Amino acid sequence: MWSNGNVTQTMENVALGMTQAIRQASDSTVSGVVYGTEPYVHVRWRWLVPPAVIEVATLILWLCIAIVGRGKPLWKSSILPVFRCTVVDVTGSRLLMHEVVARLEKTAENLQVQLRYNPGNAALVS
Repeated sequence: MWSNGNVTQTMENVALGMTQAIRQASDSTVSGVVYGTEPYVHVRWRWLVPPAVIEVATLILWLCIAIVGRGKPLWKSSILPVFRCTVVDVTGSRLLMHEVVARLEKTAENLQVQLRYNPGNAALVS
């Protein structure tokens, strides 16, 4: 029993041998209850409803965006968002972005700058 070093396998062999000996020694039948394991799965469907509703709503939203946006230009490569923005200047007045751009361009036309380089530092000086 201890020579092979595997006590678990030895005990399984003893139990199997005893079971077979009892079965073969008697021809009689035995009535009783047999217990065994059986997998049982109970799905709680109500917990799957909210994620399913979110998935369906997301799909509907995506389809609506795709249908409405079909054939329209992409904003990521357009200048239009700049013109739609508003900016509040220091006086508190609201300006459209194209007005701000126009002011910057007008200021830049009259501005003279020079690039000066100091060791480790470069700057534009007017």
